[in-house]
Amino acid sequence: MPVLVEGRGEFARQFAVAPSLPERMVARADADGLPADHILRIRAAQFDKWIDVEAPGWSAANFVGAWARARRAWCDYTGDSLI
Repeated sequence: MPVLVEGRGEFARQFAVAPSLPERMVARADADGLPADHILRIRAAQFDKWIDVEAPGWSAANFVGAWARARRAWCDYTGDSLI
């Protein structure tokens, strides 16, 4: 069952499931004590920006690109399979 995520656009809220990739990335970075400029935190923030379809400049290309970069950073850091 989807869990509503506060601060998201209505469309994103309908399909959001907690925890989202950016939330997992930030939680992992916090748990591992990573600095603010670590790529995991940077990619999480960039992807989180484009999750909201009501954000200025939102496009599917921006969303998918940010997702791909965030997923790559997550997989590089955790060792999860990219595919």
